[in-house]
Amino acid sequence: MSEQVQDFAFTDGGNEFVCTVERSHVPGRPVWWWFSVASDTRGQRYAPFHTQPDDTKENVKQRILEYYDRLLVSRATPATSHWQQRRANRPAAVPPAVAPAAEAQGSST
Repeated sequence: MSEQVQDFAFTDGGNEFVCTVERSHVPGRPVWWWFSVASDTRGQRYAPFHTQPDDTKENVKQRILEYYDRLLVSRATPATSHWQQRRANRPAAVPPAVAPAAEAQGSST
């Protein structure tokens, strides 16, 4: 990563994002982009994607903002329990078969 963009920070929407490139302690493993958000009270760091040879500050920033926006939407979505998911996946009850009109009238031949 000698020519690639390295660690940087930026501000967006009042949030300060600190982005770092981190290698695994295990040789041969991919290198990841990590970021943290200063206003995030959880104090978490996120590793959303691997570094790419064509990374620039601008495209990394864009990918991080897209990831963070999806994360915020996911956090705001009400959680569903295991039982709610089972009910949602259950097939609807099948109504009884309806006889054709001719049979229903008892056609006589």
